[in-house]
Amino acid sequence: MYPGHEFACVEKLKKCKVPMLYYNDKIPDVELCKLGNEFRENNINANTTNIQNEYATKMLLLFFLFQDKIDFPNIKDRWIFFQDCSKNGLLYWDSERLIQNIQGVENSKKIVTVNNDLTNKTENPIYQQILLWIMMM
Repeated sequence: MYPGHEFACVEKLKKCKVPMLYYNDKIPDVELCKLGNEFRENNINANTTNIQNEYATKMLLLFFLFQDKIDFPNIKDRWIFFQDCSKNGLLYWDSERLIQNIQGVENSKKIVTVNNDLTNKTENPIYQQILLWIMMM
C-alpha cells in the first residue's frame, strides 16, 4: 500500500517510468555519518547525529514502506530506526544497491580533475603572453 491508496486512482502505464525525487537539500554524504563508529555509540557529537538523522530520513522516505506519518519515529531516533530496518530487511528489497549507487554519484562529484601539462602551460598567463608574441610575429 502507499500513503494515498484510498484517495487516488492508479492505472497501469503503457511505458515503464523511473520515479525521480527532487530535494532542495542534497542527501548527506554517508562518509559524514561516521559509519565506522560502534552501532548506537553515544559519544558522537551533535553535528554527526544531525547528519545521521537527516540521511536516515531521506533513505527511509525512499526505501521504507510506510502508510502514515506515525510509522516514522521522532527525528532524533531515525538513524537507529533506519539501521534496524536495514538489518531486519524492512527496506525495499534492492535498497542496498540503490543506496550504493546514490553514494557513487556523490563520490564522483568529489573527484578533482587535474589539468595536463599542456593545459597548465597554455593557461598560464606568462605562456599566453609568449604565444601572443609568437602569433604576432
